[in-house]
Amino acid sequence: MAGFTSVEREIDAYGHRFPNRAPRGWARDRLTEFTVFVLKLGRASRFGAAMVGVLVASRI
Repeated sequence: MAGFTSVEREIDAYGHRFPNRAPRGWARDRLTEFTVFVLKLGRASRFGAAMVGVLVASRI
């Protein structure tokens, strides 16, 4: 985890902490996996949008 940012480390830690506290089950496991996926995807989308904004602004 040396290359992760503080936000990525926090999302990853949540992904490991939450299932350890919650009751085991198929639905709970899938919900946790989906939640972590959505958080990571949302962060990547914001970064991508910012990058496109910078590229568009540099063309103007």
